[in-house]
Amino acid sequence: MGEAHTNGAAANGAAPSAVVANTDAIDPGDADILLTMLRQLSDSDAGIGFIYQALQQLATRYQLQDAAVAVTAGSLSTQIFRLGRRPLEARGAALLCRAGAGVYAEPAIVPPGIRAGVEDLCRLALSVHLARHGSARDLLTGLPSRRVFNESLRSVAAQSSRYGWHFTLLVASIGTTSPSGASDTAPSEFVVSRSGRALGRALRTGDLGTRVTGSTFAAILPNAGADAVGALLERLHAELPSLSAAGISLGSASAPSESVDPVELFRLASTRLREHRQVRQ
Repeated sequence: MGEAHTNGAAANGAAPSAVVANTDAIDPGDADILLTMLRQLSDSDAGIGFIYQALQQLATRYQLQDAAVAVTAGSLSTQIFRLGRRPLEARGAALLCRAGAGVYAEPAIVPPGIRAGVEDLCRLALSVHLARHGSARDLLTGLPSRRVFNESLRSVAAQSSRYGWHFTLLVASIGTTSPSGASDTAPSEFVVSRSGRALGRALRTGDLGTRVTGSTFAAILPNAGADAVGALLERLHAELPSLSAAGISLGSASAPSESVDPVELFRLASTRLREHRQVRQ
């Protein structure tokens, strides 16, 4: 999708924002498509899927050869979605990013009011998708969110108290290492992201990890004692050989032998984490 894929006014040099923001009265014969999309969005769980569905409906209604929508939501840069999930060449993507948020069609025959309405619905769909994903996953590492982790920890601690099931709570802190060997308490997002994703791959089926805050991670290791921490560390090094250069401090606590209270387990593991960090330094 190249330059011809933008709205006619945008391709001719007019400000795209003025074209998209034109919300003149919508022809009654066209209004039904927005009402249909609104109902579909309210009934849909797939925010991204709705965007592609909306583009397909536009293409069907107006006999479009191609269509795309550029949307900005949350902290993301401009996101571009193309009809039929077709890839967008670099030149076309750069053109649409410069043009700004809006609906772009080929031929440029979609009424301004319809374009503005579809853009608003797609922005809402993307925002819903981000909110749903963000509530369950840490966006930097892809690990389960702290909320999901805390709920799981309370559940497994209750099972340990009731049935005597064993599990280990691991807390790990990752930091870069300076040439002098001193630990940097603020590793880059790149280091945190790579390390967090490596942790996710190293965990066994049934284990659960999360990013607690900054560069501190935690993991629940069901049916495992303290010796499982060493095995996990070996898998971490296999997933991310450079991890040893980044530096990692560990602390763990076991249930039910030490406690079945999630708060106390975190306190014990965090205390041992600090002790391990002091020894490393």
